[in-house]
Amino acid sequence: MAPKDNRNEACYSVYRGRVDTPTIYRSWSQVHPRVTGYANAVHKKFDTIELARKDMQSRNVGHFKEEMGMEANGKKPGPRKRKYYAVAGGRHTGVFTDWDDADAASKNTSACHESFATREEADRFIMAWKDAYADTWRRQIRIALDSGWNPKDMKMDTGFLLGKDCDVLPRLENLSIGDGF
Repeated sequence: MAPKDNRNEACYSVYRGRVDTPTIYRSWSQVHPRVTGYANAVHKKFDTIELARKDMQSRNVGHFKEEMGMEANGKKPGPRKRKYYAVAGGRHTGVFTDWDDADAASKNTSACHESFATREEADRFIMAWKDAYADTWRRQIRIALDSGWNPKDMKMDTGFLLGKDCDVLPRLENLSIGDGF
């Protein structure tokens, strides 16, 4: 089978957010943690990667990255077909087959959510979001280490970052290196 041609699928450019370099991403799940809650974030959705590249060039972005790996954008379900609702970063992260359950998991939160035709696409969306969320924390830790901070020890307690029974994930914009390190 020939490789899939992704040129005609939507993508997103992040010019300013939790990124080191302006970057084009394949899925909103990869963009959401990088821009949600970030003061003065600049991002845009495009119908094709060619349009995103042209926009980068028109903004005189000399160097930008393309992160097209973890694809999550599949075909949207049509009417009468089963839908899978992916919810990441809400009250509950997971895949739902009932909109009311998905709505309850994301209502009054900054959750990232989207509907898909297959369970596999919904699972990939959530995995891409988790990877992007973890990348934003890794970036902040790297910035702190580069600016002279030292780790307390090599033990990692994620309890101050994540809560299993909390209503929502901690907001990146409310934490700074001085708060927890």
